[in-house]
Amino acid sequence: MVRSRAAVLAVLFVIVSVHGDANAKAPRHRHTTHAAGRTSGQGSNFGAVSKAAPETQAVASAKREGPDTGRKRWWRLFGIAAWGGFIIYGALLTGLRLAHRISARQRAEGEIEALRKAGTAWRRRAETAEAEVRTSKGRISELQQDNARLRADLARQVEADQRFTGIHKEVEQIQARMDNVAAERAGAILDQHLAHLQAAQPGALIKAKVLNGKERSMFRSILNWTLGRKLRLLAQVSMGEYLDTTTGAKDLRWAYNDRRTDFLICDQDWVPMLAVEYHGSGHCLGRNWERRDAIKARALLLANVGLVIIEKDDGRREVGAKLDAAYARIEASRAGPLEARPVPGH
Repeated sequence: MVRSRAAVLAVLFVIVSVHGDANAKAPRHRHTTHAAGRTSGQGSNFGAVSKAAPETQAVASAKREGPDTGRKRWWRLFGIAAWGGFIIYGALLTGLRLAHRISARQRAEGEIEALRKAGTAWRRRAETAEAEVRTSKGRISELQQDNARLRADLARQVEADQRFTGIHKEVEQIQARMDNVAAERAGAILDQHLAHLQAAQPGALIKAKVLNGKERSMFRSILNWTLGRKLRLLAQVSMGEYLDTTTGAKDLRWAYNDRRTDFLICDQDWVPMLAVEYHGSGHCLGRNWERRDAIKARALLLANVGLVIIEKDDGRREVGAKLDAAYARIEASRAGPLEARPVPGH
């Protein structure tokens, strides 16, 4: 760009210089021609003019040299000014070019510095990433070790499960053998009992009253109370007859199966509702009566059957009040289990 501008200025300067020289020479040529024409046109005065030619030429030369010298000076000054402008313009262009180069160099240095900083930042990031990769590799190694341990534990667990299954099968087999032995033993005991009965003479066994006098009176009081509520009453009922076990709790039957209840109140579908225990004069005989009562109370609580305890001195009013309280508790606690505890006296 700078070279093209300098070339244009040089061409302009050459054109101006040539034009100035042409203008300086043209008047002299025209003046000479004019003088020659004018001299040749006079005819007869040619000789006189020839004589006066030196003086005329000297005067004409003096006249021509005055204006030509002024024009040359102006053209020289113009040329000097043009060259000066060209030099100044070239210097300005050179300065601008140097300024552009310096600015470009500064920008390049700034970009290089920015690239250096970016490179440093990326290097730090790369180091951080490498550290994270090393940490991740260590964590992966730990996880692999944990996985190996878990697999080993799983294998041991599977082996333990297999052993437990085998032991459980052995226990079931032992239990089956024990049941068979118990059945055989029970059969042997029954055979002994049957043998004893068969060996006994007629009259060895006699009839006994199910209820004594006080128990019969208590039965009538309870019966009158149940008839008004359309309930059913049973006497001297084995707990094994109205309590049953769920799956997995069959061993509980042996805890209460030989126990009995003095009176059992059922609904119209013969579902047990209340168990009535009469504590007469012979109730507290023996050393284990408290344990027997605790077994009955716990079994009734598990089966959600209410328990009413009647003392030997309770009359009909006290008996009715205790039954009413227990029945009210049953009706109020249909959604939840009953608490088998004695009803307090009034």
